[in-house]
Amino acid sequence: MTDTNDVQPATAVAPSTQRLAKQMVLSAVANLAPPAAGFAVAPVLAQALGAEQRGIVAAATAPLLLMTTLAMFGIPEAVTYLIARDPSNARQALKKGLLLLVAAGLVATGAVLLLAGPLSGNNPRAEELIRIAALFVLPTTLVSGIRALPRGLHEWHYVNLEKYITSATRLIFLFGAFSIGALSPLGAVLVLSMAPVIGGFAFLRPLLRLRSKTSSRPVGLREITSFSLVVWLGSVSGIILGKIDQAIMLPLSDARQLGYYAAAASVGDAVLVINNAVRDISFSAQSSGSDPSVLQRSARISFLAGLAMSSVIILPIHFWFPLLFGQDFAPAIPVVIILTLAAVIGIPGSVAGAGLVGRGRPGAVSTSLILAAAVNVLAVIALVPPLGAIGAAVATLAGNVIASNLNIIVLKRIYSVPMMGFYLIRPSDFRAILRLIKRVGKK
Repeated sequence: MTDTNDVQPATAVAPSTQRLAKQMVLSAVANLAPPAAGFAVAPVLAQALGAEQRGIVAAATAPLLLMTTLAMFGIPEAVTYLIARDPSNARQALKKGLLLLVAAGLVATGAVLLLAGPLSGNNPRAEELIRIAALFVLPTTLVSGIRALPRGLHEWHYVNLEKYITSATRLIFLFGAFSIGALSPLGAVLVLSMAPVIGGFAFLRPLLRLRSKTSSRPVGLREITSFSLVVWLGSVSGIILGKIDQAIMLPLSDARQLGYYAAAASVGDAVLVINNAVRDISFSAQSSGSDPSVLQRSARISFLAGLAMSSVIILPIHFWFPLLFGQDFAPAIPVVIILTLAAVIGIPGSVAGAGLVGRGRPGAVSTSLILAAAVNVLAVIALVPPLGAIGAAVATLAGNVIASNLNIIVLKRIYSVPMMGFYLIRPSDFRAILRLIKRVGKK
């Protein structure tokens, strides 16, 4: 098996600190779009469908996300890594990556169709919607593969544009259907499944530009798979850690509890806005040139932003949550609080994991996520039947604590990066945040 550390850059140059900061700010703003859109449509879905039907929609879309991640096999991350290391081989790397994704996507689609019955908990309506959502596994997988091109080239404006298009699609169609009283579970599943595919049109320009490029050397499939298979284990474990609960809650509990959990998760995801931007930028930057102090500062700033956002969510939650979602969803309030805390706790380790992958150590992150996912799955199976949505939230919290700290421990053991550098907030972090805010204001 080829060592991913042997893939040396030909022309890649690490972004400057100033450019990195600018990319982080712009990506943070773009990363606000998906959770903001999710947060905006969550009350619409809740009020239009009710807890039970909302749970059925979640049961239908969760397998789509799970199987899409399975189908990726870590290939998008591998292509991103290869392009960031050597941009002159972007065309070859992307072509080989997409060929692998087509085959994997077809297999994953068939798997969802076969598993629709068990995942539906013998609910005929849920089974039908799971099968419909399965049709979007392949196109969603291909969009994820194409996204590797701008990510590897540090062209984050295209990645940001995709997020805006995807979010706008969800907002326009869901609000439009709700306004005329036509929002049904089927309509919701179609919109939620199609939006990421429509967002892929943001990558047309870099794809067309790539046609005129020639590669300096051929890229072998083994060069991709040697990196991707290791990353894939972590990706699968990560998505299990985040979404397995929604995929299996229906047979373990009932649609109403899943509806509570889905509504709460849409709120908890808002905490990850800043973290997602920092994680993506850190991965690409660490692929081009590593600097542990920059990685640690990024983690601390992201953690501070998560704390601030979680405070805004939790402190007045008993006022705004029933107002937006309706009294029918009041039992979801404790679930929101637990999931929000789980998201904040996982922030430093998420950024640390991006640094490990960017340094060519995806196996270390995969190991952390595999262990955390194993704990999460066992906790979901044990806690969801008696506790419902609250049990699923506690399982997520446990998994996040394990995954986050293991990534930081691995960085310490392999690269001697001090662990406290990810947690110990410094006055300079607040000054850095102020500088970023001022820079955004000047734009």
